[in-house]
Amino acid sequence: MSDAFTPSSPVVFTLPGKLGDNLARLPIAHRYARERGQQVDICVDEHTAPSLLPLLARLPWVSQAFAATGIVHDGCGGQPFDFGAPQWFAERYQEVYHLGYRRFPRWGNLTTESVPPNWPNDLSKDDLLSQRPLGFSWRAPVWESCGRSISLSAKSSRPHADAATRATAEAAWPRLQPYSNKELGDYLHTLPLYDAARELTAEVLITTYSAMCQLATLVGAPCVVLIPKEGYGLGHYDSRTRWYPGWEIATEGDAEGLVQAVDRAIEAACAVGRRQDDAGNIVAGR
Repeated sequence: MSDAFTPSSPVVFTLPGKLGDNLARLPIAHRYARERGQQVDICVDEHTAPSLLPLLARLPWVSQAFAATGIVHDGCGGQPFDFGAPQWFAERYQEVYHLGYRRFPRWGNLTTESVPPNWPNDLSKDDLLSQRPLGFSWRAPVWESCGRSISLSAKSSRPHADAATRATAEAAWPRLQPYSNKELGDYLHTLPLYDAARELTAEVLITTYSAMCQLATLVGAPCVVLIPKEGYGLGHYDSRTRWYPGWEIATEGDAEGLVQAVDRAIEAACAVGRRQDDAGNIVAGR
């Protein structure tokens, strides 16, 4: 932490985790900025989440995004949750909100799990998942008029899962292709996060990569997670499907199951999309 650092806002939100956890926490900071009508600073870990900085720099409700040291390990969403420097933040900001987990989260609604204990009493914690912190949303009317576009993201830290994802999606492709106007590809991972999110406003995501799932959630896009038959577990995805509209699960090697999961994800996301106004905001509970 630099002593010469100059805040750009009296309020800061800290995101100590890796990319997926931090994306899940953005609706909290966005809710504060929108309700208060005030820009906020955001701090991320310089080792695990520097790729988030260019996205944050493009958001009008963020006054400054910066990276800091202090995170010792990325377990439990990044620890210590306060970057090990609570005094440093307290000396520079009037309000400090550390969005790291105080305890191991119950797998499911990672956004709600991250609301800090000092959250202002006059600000609602309800319907945080309806927030669209990036400023745009997946639009059901556009989707239904222009046809379906399927995006495959095969990137993860597990090579076996990468290969299985691609093989399963390619087996299902004859059934999916009539609804698509794009080729199967993993191009999302060659794009900056902001541009990738823009692409997802008109697509379905098929992936093993949890961070991309969270990015899809921020714009309300349908997402299908492929779970391997064996080798490792991704059990936390099962509970997330109960929280995030448009999230579905399919199993490696089950092409028919993947097609059905895509259909369910589209229907769920359309149900949310139909509650949007012309500006892309959620009409109910936004």
